[in-house]
Amino acid sequence: MTNTHAPDLRVAVVAPLYAPHIGGVERYAEKVVHALRDTPGITPVMITAAADRRTTIENVNGYELIRLGSWIDFRGSRLNPLWLWTLPRLLRRKNIDVVYAHSPVPGLSDIVTYRSAGRPVVLAYHSGTMVKGGRTDPILRAWERWVLPRIFARATRLVAAGKTALAYATGRATVIPAGIDVDTFKPDGDRRETTLTYVGRIEAASRWKGYQVVVDALPAILERVPEAYLDIIGDGDDVALVQAAAGALGVGDRIRWLGGMAPDQVAQRLRRTSVAVVPSLTDADCASQVLMEAMASGTPVVGAAVGGMPENIRHGENGFLVPPGDAPRLAHFVAEVLADPQLAERLGKAARLDAVEKFAIAGRHRALLEILAEITGRDLAQSVTA
Repeated sequence: MTNTHAPDLRVAVVAPLYAPHIGGVERYAEKVVHALRDTPGITPVMITAAADRRTTIENVNGYELIRLGSWIDFRGSRLNPLWLWTLPRLLRRKNIDVVYAHSPVPGLSDIVTYRSAGRPVVLAYHSGTMVKGGRTDPILRAWERWVLPRIFARATRLVAAGKTALAYATGRATVIPAGIDVDTFKPDGDRRETTLTYVGRIEAASRWKGYQVVVDALPAILERVPEAYLDIIGDGDDVALVQAAAGALGVGDRIRWLGGMAPDQVAQRLRRTSVAVVPSLTDADCASQVLMEAMASGTPVVGAAVGGMPENIRHGENGFLVPPGDAPRLAHFVAEVLADPQLAERLGKAARLDAVEKFAIAGRHRALLEILAEITGRDLAQSVTA
């Protein structure tokens, strides 16, 4: 029987970025914190990196949110060498029992894994590679070869977001896909718009996500489906460049720039669109949040056959796979879905069934609680079944 008088298990959830910053890991970390907050016997503390040098502590939605001041922004990775000393002190001061760190890039989560003040660390790795075709690739290759294995060895338990995540190759990782709220992301049966939708940051550091391929494919899509629009949900420093490219192709007026959106707004758009595109160019996306949210919304996905996409898209059954960077093939399958509502409905129903079975946040949370119970020796049986 659970000892009702035992103090709460204090869990530090650590992620390099956090809301309101828009991104898959950020959204997933927020869901994890909320799920832990609502679990009897657990108190979460969210630790992330601030956009500037100032450290802030605030209470948000029933939990403590700590943003640590950062000095450097290295291709989206915020860093501060002082974290080597401040993080262990922070964990002791906040009476943290266990750390649950999320790492798609070098930085905060790696440091807390090394400097956890003796606390057990569950390290969830979300990336298939950090090499994304930029000038820093040699540094990132060296990091993956020489540093990352030592970080993995330091963690008490490893979690891989998918079988293409780098942590999976260690043989020690438990596969727990990033979960989503399948009650928020769900179809409503209303008529779909003749649109394709891309969701993600539009910035130079994220060109590996392949948004330029969607724009390149748009003229061929419009040849077959002239009434179609491309909706882009996201913002960033590459917007002007992409708009110029679209203008040069003569399709600028067929793109609707919707900017950054909150998750509930994204859910509304994914329910309305006919097809979502996930055109990543590298294996970095081993557990695309947009892929899972679109599938749960009953929306077919046309995705690049990289990273975790082939694990989740069954070609011709719940979506379509195309070679990375192949604009003509992307255009072909997007147009197929847009031109055939019955095909879109069949694919979307299958995608929804797969998403509910594989990605529902409740199942992911139970798997996490079982790991926490194992490594801390706490009796969380009541929490696991809650």
